[in-house]
Amino acid sequence: MKRVGKTQKYWSSDEDEYLKKNYSNTPNQIMADYLGRTVPSISVRASFLGLRGKTHYHRVNAWHYLQDNPFEKLSDCEKGYVAGMLDGEGSIVITKRKNERQHRNPEIYIQIVNTNQDVIFWLKQKLLGGRFQTTRQNSAKGYLPLYKWVLCGFIPCYCLLQVLSPLLIIKKMKTQEILTYVIEPFSP
Repeated sequence: MKRVGKTQKYWSSDEDEYLKKNYSNTPNQIMADYLGRTVPSISVRASFLGLRGKTHYHRVNAWHYLQDNPFEKLSDCEKGYVAGMLDGEGSIVITKRKNERQHRNPEIYIQIVNTNQDVIFWLKQKLLGGRFQTTRQNSAKGYLPLYKWVLCGFIPCYCLLQVLSPLLIIKKMKTQEILTYVIEPFSP
């Protein structure tokens, strides 16, 4: 057992065995809680031990959870409001991953930008997370700061687009193309 830093705990052989046995079929957060470690330490140790197979586990199980789409719980009014925001002040971005051997799926994210911080906080609360970012414009020219809500991840974006697709006007065709040609071919 090699100690990496002064404040880090040694990894015991029992902990290594637990990782080897459970890494391919257990989320890192559960293993971290069980072992009393951090999630990044689980990933680093698994990499050190040469453990693989996590991508397939998450992909299969994430598609399994699509049966209970969390965005379906929004009211019709909230769905319409979010669809209007996405149509008017949002964008849907698709990029290729840098390492195609590790990641088969394209990277997808949805973002909505507004100068009203309360609107972005509302999105973050109603849409179960996402990332909040602030972009400072040149205040000398009289620009207001921009607030951005970003939803990342193949499955969350698929779930949101599936719910909003019938309500979109401007981005409706683009969304249907994304759902049909980009996301569905990767479903199991």
